[in-house]
Amino acid sequence: MSPLGKPVPALEPAFLELRELFHGPLRAAAFPGVDASTVASLVGEAERLEASVNAARAQLELAAAELAAAETAFAQHRATLTRSAHTALAYARVFAKDDRELCAAIDRIVLPKLRLPSSNPSPNASSAPAASGAPRKRGRPPKSVSAPAPSQSPPEDVVVAAE
Repeated sequence: MSPLGKPVPALEPAFLELRELFHGPLRAAAFPGVDASTVASLVGEAERLEASVNAARAQLELAAAELAAAETAFAQHRATLTRSAHTALAYARVFAKDDRELCAAIDRIVLPKLRLPSSNPSPNASSAPAASGAPRKRGRPPKSVSAPAPSQSPPEDVVVAAE
């Protein structure tokens, strides 16, 4: 499959075999609109176009990889820029606390929100609360589901007197 989801076309071997037949035993045969040169020309053009498709597909895959790398680099740089811009804006607010015009200009700037790192746990991280940094719960652990209480019937070896 290609990056665009379309199957990669291939020239079927049957066309090549047909061309060989028309270059061999059927070399002298000529049918209306079909002879050795016609078949050779059509198969040759199909091979050229197939090579063109494969070359274009290779360029497309290379461009897709370059695009993915550029998008990743841009996202990482944008995150760095956002963190630095928030720091710069915080310093600017402190610096401009006595200048109303400067404070107003600073207040008009609305930066994108800082994104926290992904909260998806890594596959290597254990699920124990201590490993994740969460404090352990205090107190007695909850009771587990226990076996049902024994029936209140008297033991078998004890005889109950009837009234």
